[in-house]
Amino acid sequence: MLTKEVKEVENPRPVRDMRELCKTAATAHQAGDKDTEELLLRLAVLKAGTLHSPVREAKILNTMGVYALENGEPSKAVPAFEQALGKAAAHLGTENKLYAAIEANLKRARKQLSKADE
Repeated sequence: MLTKEVKEVENPRPVRDMRELCKTAATAHQAGDKDTEELLLRLAVLKAGTLHSPVREAKILNTMGVYALENGEPSKAVPAFEQALGKAAAHLGTENKLYAAIEANLKRARKQLSKADE
């Protein structure tokens, strides 16, 4: 079985495509284009899945959650953070910076969601 690094060297295009999707999503987010931002990040998550990269999936899902919070949509943020947390835990465990950051974001999103329900 090929290592992740070898796969990227042999076929770097999918990795570049995923990164480009994320960069373009960031531009859309800055411009306030929520629909384009969400679509591009969903495509990036799918691309990361085809690369068998759960850590990248977790990072992209975390970004989706952060953007949803910044857009005032905690109901969209919570499931993104939950998915990201699951992927991070399954692949890296729970004692790492990525897991801690996602967990903190999930707590913040749940807090905002409970305030919105009041």
